[in-house]
Amino acid sequence: MLTVTAVQDNNMVKKYFSENGLTASADFGCMEAKSDGEVLGFSLYCLKKDEMTIYKIMPEGDFLLADGILRSTLHLADRRNISNVYYTDESEAICKKAGFIKNTEKKLLDVSLLSKDCCGKCNSK
Repeated sequence: MLTVTAVQDNNMVKKYFSENGLTASADFGCMEAKSDGEVLGFSLYCLKKDEMTIYKIMPEGDFLLADGILRSTLHLADRRNISNVYYTDESEAICKKAGFIKNTEKKLLDVSLLSKDCCGKCNSK
């Protein structure tokens, strides 16, 4: 079974950031996608009181998995009523392909898309 959850071990978060050329601080976090104990992907982010920045989403070669990890990361911000969620150059391609980019100049994502109703065609008879 696939699960996507926040990494609770600060040493593991630091390891993820270090392995990806970033330095973690107290505000940094990691979402991890696992199946049967095997890590399949992750996201690296900074979560502050009123904003989040998504630095990296892996794997880049499996869009469906990366999309699920992105949505789980955005859900974390949404649960905290954070609407200012930003992306970096490194996370841009997945955010764009998933359709979450709201403002390219500010590198702002549209968290509200997580709760928008679908077009209705999937429920048509």
